[in-house]
Amino acid sequence: MHDTIRLVGDDPSRRSADETGDGGITRPGGSNDASIESGSTHAAEVGRVGADVGGAAERSPSGRGEAAAAEAYLRRRRLEREAAIDRLMLNASGRGHHADRAFWAMIYDFEHAPRTTNLAQLKAIGIDVPPSGELADDELSLQLAAIIEGLGRLGVYLTNTNHLTDRQMYERLAKDVLEEEIPDIVGDAGTAEWVDLCTIDEQERFDELHGYPPKFKREPPSRRDATLPRPASGGW
Repeated sequence: MHDTIRLVGDDPSRRSADETGDGGITRPGGSNDASIESGSTHAAEVGRVGADVGGAAERSPSGRGEAAAAEAYLRRRRLEREAAIDRLMLNASGRGHHADRAFWAMIYDFEHAPRTTNLAQLKAIGIDVPPSGELADDELSLQLAAIIEGLGRLGVYLTNTNHLTDRQMYERLAKDVLEEEIPDIVGDAGTAEWVDLCTIDEQERFDELHGYPPKFKREPPSRRDATLPRPASGGW
């Protein structure tokens, strides 16, 4: 088991192990301020989008249908979170507690959100993660690309991966990241989660390949970092 770091917020550019620290899962509110009255809108949207999930595949050819169903699922999960935060705010307001929405979003994410894994979330949007030993190199690279893209759709973004081959990265994700228990939250621009795949014990190897500046000029196993998914609002 590696000491993989999960963070939420802006893209954590790596400089040194001392600057990075041990890290941990942090999920700030990530939602724009909204009035409590928005709860009725969120609840209605949850119901409407939930109906879309079952019918999306029937309204489109298979490939587009699967994509439409996945997007409907992701939207429904985001709306469910917003509606749950609305309920917390409404209940708190009735007790005379008037904290802002970001506070109650954190309370929901840390204390009330159901638990899951990224593996289960990927499966919910139609992406499987077969054991690496079952995949030839070309198959593994294609499946890795699908997993990376799927994580991006879930609001989970990977960083500092160039020191890993495709197979090493696939196995790292499968063993250390995808099966870790996490809050069942589908991220958005405000709750983007970053998973740093350069662990503390790999810092020296990372610096040898492409540190700041690199200690030795040699080609890293990959150049994938430049093309990894990033939030639409930026953050790279």
